[in-house]
Amino acid sequence: MKQKLNKWWTRILVMILAFLGYACGDSEKEEEEEDIYIYGPDLYGCPSASYKIIGTVMDQDSLPIAGAQVRVNWDAVKTDSTGTYSCEGSNGGDYEVCIVTECDGYEKDSVTYVLDFKGGNHWYAGHCDTTYNPILHKIPENQ
Repeated sequence: MKQKLNKWWTRILVMILAFLGYACGDSEKEEEEEDIYIYGPDLYGCPSASYKIIGTVMDQDSLPIAGAQVRVNWDAVKTDSTGTYSCEGSNGGDYEVCIVTECDGYEKDSVTYVLDFKGGNHWYAGHCDTTYNPILHKIPENQ
């Protein structure tokens, strides 16, 4: 009876961990030419990565826009008096972020940006420093 109960609890725990995104890998070795890649035993967790996106928000006349809001996924920052912004965050291993830029009197800009992570291994996908300079167009006054 106790053995059946332990198997039941183990199965429930495994399902909960799988639902939360945790996984396990075995030890194995792969040889490619002269490099040997060794994967550690029992790796638990979710992939993660960090990024820093900087840039300058300008209008169609190449003038900086102060006070524009720049959203990167769920994080939002405002541009300073020179139109520059900086946004840092972490990503659960996703390689794309949605960057939305908006300011009163200007049309909204939205782009899906692909991040190029470098320096990661195992569950840490690495870090990405990148620049994105959105250009906002004024809304015509007759609208």
